[in-house]
Amino acid sequence: VMAQVLVGQYGWLFLLFIVAGAAPLLLETWLQAGLFAAVSRIIKQMITLSPLHFIFQAKVIGSYVSNEIIYGGAAYVSTGRGLPIERRFFIGVKNNNSGLYNDFAQLAFYDGARLLVAVAMVVVAGGLKVTSELRWALIWWFLALFLTLTSWLFAPFIFNPYQFNSSKFKEDWKDWRHFFLSESVPWKSWYEKSQLRPGSGIRSSPASVVGWVIFVLAFYVVLENKIHTFTVVFPDMGTILRKYALGILPPVVLSGCFCLLLPLLLERLSRRPMPLFGFVIAVLVLDSVEAFLALWELLGVGWWNTVLAGLILKYALVSSLLVLCECAFRFKGPVAPENACCQALKDACMLWLLAHRMARDVLVSVLIYAFLAIGVCGDWFRREVIGFSASPHNLLVYRDPGHPTHTTEEIGLSSQARAGSFLAGGTGSFVAPEGVDLSQPSGLRAREPFLAASGRRPSGEAAAPGGPSASPPRRPPVAAAKAPAAT
Repeated sequence: VMAQVLVGQYGWLFLLFIVAGAAPLLLETWLQAGLFAAVSRIIKQMITLSPLHFIFQAKVIGSYVSNEIIYGGAAYVSTGRGLPIERRFFIGVKNNNSGLYNDFAQLAFYDGARLLVAVAMVVVAGGLKVTSELRWALIWWFLALFLTLTSWLFAPFIFNPYQFNSSKFKEDWKDWRHFFLSESVPWKSWYEKSQLRPGSGIRSSPASVVGWVIFVLAFYVVLENKIHTFTVVFPDMGTILRKYALGILPPVVLSGCFCLLLPLLLERLSRRPMPLFGFVIAVLVLDSVEAFLALWELLGVGWWNTVLAGLILKYALVSSLLVLCECAFRFKGPVAPENACCQALKDACMLWLLAHRMARDVLVSVLIYAFLAIGVCGDWFRREVIGFSASPHNLLVYRDPGHPTHTTEEIGLSSQARAGSFLAGGTGSFVAPEGVDLSQPSGLRAREPFLAASGRRPSGEAAAPGGPSASPPRRPPVAAAKAPAAT
């Protein structure tokens, strides 16, 4: 049934949508330069991946507009109109947290990762087990899904100059490690400034709450029906209570106790606090273990789709609790716990929240970085093995092979060359390399080998009797000016 709906929505109607989107540009160019130029420009736009750019642009604009309609707080932000001539960092550690991931994580990367996981779960659950006729009819839906996933996850990096340069990619990896693994944890300050914003007030709306409730209830009904069927087969009351409790509750008990008890234990033992990244690994492992233990018996009877529905439900419940924690820390006004117990609970909730949010950023950034590494390996193979100098990435996106990486080397200078620098400039601000005679006007001696090889002559000199190949006549050296005699 769902395949039939998708075929109706993403059939030839999808192609008509693409043609309608390109129609204004086609007609304008046709009127100005002719039909051939108009068609050539449309083809060039498609080859240079402009659909990915405009899909990502629509995603960013839609996120901003919907957020301002729901939450308010619109303001003018000066973004500049500069051309992308410099490569931007993957994660902004050196440049005041202004990397591509920092800018677009909340707007597009999180949703792209969720969509990718959802597609993988649909494939695992057998959602593509349809007839061959329907599978071929779904080709337009597959194309739209591929373009959306690629754009939401990789569009800023595809249009980033020299993105696949191996040396720059290594710097990105160092920035990633510093962003998440350093003792100062720059990720924490970035998250609190851009997403948590303590004391800013609750940013939620009835529409978003209703959406979460509908999403949770849908998968709750699916899981509850399967658990009810399971309890009919095994009518033991203890089994019924255990199945309902473990299947419905979110997997937060183990990770919550870990975040509460471990800091207290380390403080009692006077040990060094555990790094935040250690809590990230711990909460990921504990949440996964708790979720699979709760659904283990369903997994044992081979109800794979029910297990997937249960995992989605538990993910939705954990996400809801994380949003509630963020709302609690966004309350305006001072929130001072009355005793040490309340302070410990508050610290544990903050640590649990930070560990889960950092885990999300680690997984999403590693996913994007791993796919980009494939392009870096291809670029290295092109440059080092094949020996092809032009970059296909720059040729495809910017229609230009790009410039090779520049290297800077120091040139050793002799004392005679340093002394000659004062004859040339008088201030010593310019230092000539060895072998350059700066005593001649305009650096003639440095230009003579090139002039002799090319057959050119400096302006003002006559041709030598032997023709262009003969050496040009040398000028007499400039005599040093004598100081006036003392009177």
